[in-house]
Amino acid sequence: MKTKVLLFGLFLLVAAAQLYVPTEMIWQNQNILDTGTIMKFKCEPVDPYDPFRGKYISLRFANSTIAVKNANRYQYNQTIYATFKQDTTGYAVMDKIYTAAPKERTDYLELTVDYTNNYDSIQKISVSYPFDRYYMNEYKAPMAEQTYAESVNDVKKSVYAEVAISNGTGVIKKVMIDNQAIEDYVKKQPN
Repeated sequence: MKTKVLLFGLFLLVAAAQLYVPTEMIWQNQNILDTGTIMKFKCEPVDPYDPFRGKYISLRFANSTIAVKNANRYQYNQTIYATFKQDTTGYAVMDKIYTAAPKERTDYLELTVDYTNNYDSIQKISVSYPFDRYYMNEYKAPMAEQTYAESVNDVKKSVYAEVAISNGTGVIKKVMIDNQAIEDYVKKQPN
């Protein structure tokens, strides 16, 4: 009898842990969306050979490089932290980078160094953003992917992602085309 009670208690504990983990992940992302600093990250075209993978839009962002004084201090795949400011057009650009999380601000992102360029007169590092997928309804995603690809290649269109950032993490709030959410923009397009 004690074995059955113990097994049932263990079962309840495992079930509670399995519910806790995804609930905690959802809560953390929602908390960032609710309280994080919203920044607009300008999108740029994705390699046309990168296929649409599932139920999301593949995103690539402009302004993924920053000039530094000593690029050889940084290595491929190194974790760095960046704060951002708005450029004259309202898009987020890296302002400062750090090798440790800044203590004085919460609106920073944890990034990964892609490559360094210390051969030109202006030394730079390029980074990967921790977000590059915008998940959507599976039936709307193919049309949205096509619309995104066409829009990001059209210099007359403004394409960007609104991203909430807080304590190193970024969560995409929405993808915008000409100041409309992509879901609304796609609805208005002729089939």
